[in-house]
Amino acid sequence: EITYNTKGGSSIQRQIKYENVNINLTQERPTKTGYVFTGWTDEQNGTTVKYSPNDLYTLNSNKTLYAIYRYGEATFDGGYSFNVAIKQLANPNVQNISATETDDTNITSIQRSNTLTFIPTQDNVVSTSDSPFPIYAWFDNGVIYYYTEVEHPYLNEQANIMFYKLSNVTSIDISTLDTSKTTNMRSMFNSDSNLISLNLSNFDTSKVQTMQGMFYGMSKLTNIIGINNFDTS
Repeated sequence: EITYNTKGGSSIQRQIKYENVNINLTQERPTKTGYVFTGWTDEQNGTTVKYSPNDLYTLNSNKTLYAIYRYGEATFDGGYSFNVAIKQLANPNVQNISATETDDTNITSIQRSNTLTFIPTQDNVVSTSDSPFPIYAWFDNGVIYYYTEVEHPYLNEQANIMFYKLSNVTSIDISTLDTSKTTNMRSMFNSDSNLISLNLSNFDTSKVQTMQGMFYGMSKLTNIIGINNFDTS
């Protein structure tokens, strides 16, 4: 029997191994708020990874594997810089792109990706320079994808005009973002004229000081989920 001790992370189901029958360890990765899972060890207080997900396990003995984590935090770049970066990724041949003046028509969706399938360059980095874990973004067939190992990356304190003038965007996936440090959401979705629905149910607005023009010019917006949870005190 192989038992997984996730040390406070999400639970992983044990596995049964029969004698002389090799099996692969679970591919599941435990999640733990504020940390990134790196692998397993068979020492209760071990810090060196001995087993990785899906490794072949050959021993004929019961084993408890203990999760190893790294402190995980990632923060998106400021709203202006993020906006310019994704517009530049979608328009590589356009010079002097501006967050406030460039009306992008190529980006139709912004989604989180579970994998990073290429070797990124500095042009793909959309996190702050001091972010412990990077956040990468890339453009593919109308979609801006972003990826980070961190489960809940922080939105920047200055998230103003982050998605400004993305006139063909119809969906934005912000369900895993942590907004607890954000103070400025001014014009965050301003002029996203084709966006129909927004799910903001996970937004923590307790530190936000301005929302001026946050939804201005969203002429097709019919549904905003989570507004009733906003702290506007």
